Amino acid sequence: MRRAHLLMVSQIPLWSMGKATGGPAFRETLTHLGRRFDISLVTPDLEYVDESAIPEGVALHTFHHRLHGVARHIRKIGWVTDTLGWYTFRSSAWPIVKRIHEERPIDLAYGYEIYGVPVARRAADRFDVPMVARYQGTLMSGRLSERLPRLRYHKHLAALRTAADLVIMTDDGTLGDRVLEQLGHDASRVRFWMNGVDHSISQSTVTGPEVRRELGIGSDALVLLTVSRLSHWKRVDRAIDVASLLHERGEPVELVIVGSGPEESKLRERAEASSARGRVRFVGGVERSRLPGHYRAADILLSLYDYSNLANPVLESMVLGTPVLALDAGGTSNLVIDGTNGVLVENADPPSIADSVSRLLSDADTRAALGRRSAEWASRNLWDWDARMAAEVAEIERLLAARLGGERGVAGR
Repeated sequence: MRRAHLLMVSQIPLWSMGKATGGPAFRETLTHLGRRFDISLVTPDLEYVDESAIPEGVALHTFHHRLHGVARHIRKIGWVTDTLGWYTFRSSAWPIVKRIHEERPIDLAYGYEIYGVPVARRAADRFDVPMVARYQGTLMSGRLSERLPRLRYHKHLAALRTAADLVIMTDDGTLGDRVLEQLGHDASRVRFWMNGVDHSISQSTVTGPEVRRELGIGSDALVLLTVSRLSHWKRVDRAIDVASLLHERGEPVELVIVGSGPEESKLRERAEASSARGRVRFVGGVERSRLPGHYRAADILLSLYDYSNLANPVLESMVLGTPVLALDAGGTSNLVIDGTNGVLVENADPPSIADSVSRLLSDADTRAALGRRSAEWASRNLWDWDARMAAEVAEIERLLAARLGGERGVAGR
């Protein structure tokens, strides 16, 4: 029996901050699906595409993407060129998709995120195959009734409206299930799943004291940590302001910022101008094999995003028992239970956040109890990646079986 052939179209980087650094969701998806199916991945020939890092079972097909990222950093006009780039992505990817199907018929089309979904829909219609739409969350919660944001976020809405046989929306606190419901999706076709987490990071031998020595931080210092891509909505600026306020109050802390991205230069300028100058450390993207040591080096992980705070760093902190202090935005409270496995802050103003941080830093017993309970909670409640992807594989095999039955001898393994 031959393995099923899946077309996957995406513009998501394999790693969000360089090789082996950043969010693992796309990499884990490719790795697990590549074990069960033959995958043809269509993606732009950008600097983050490293053929040597593509998992086994995945064939890479790249193309030149016109207008990619042009003027994106200019907020007043960047969304216009970005939307045009969304359209050019589709026209550039399509000839590659047709060639793949001519060389070997596609059994299922899989669109990963808003660039890939429209191309996968076209392939599914043209070749009469089932289609999966996969999203890592959404920025559209609360924006559907506002006229200007609907124009600015046209590509998001157009992709999210796209019909699919299966829609997988990540439960990352951005309330994507509600957005899909508002856009008219059949709930029976929607799977609202949280990302998996690598529980084996608890076995990492990289220690907190080791990382502190590498960073030049004393063993008795109080350390705040952020881990994210340095994008505007991640709001690392709030963490810098909190550190600055604590210094002004005579409560010196060290702030370690793990990550890279378009806001880095602005954040560095903000840190340099703050009263915490010299105590804010930008360490860039950290390879995942070293990341557990950074969590262990911290007294508190801060997660102060605008839209959600259920990202991988919060899950990983829980697994490792590092206390989490998160802004209660979106669906954060579905995961972070205030006083049980973390601390929730409702007010996004830095002085209010600083008050909560100060109270937690002054109480080592509470931090230890939170860390212990969060690790216990994570072990009981959080999927590992094997379980998370097994659920997805089962859904894809169901779609293939419904269309093909056994007559064509297609197998998922």
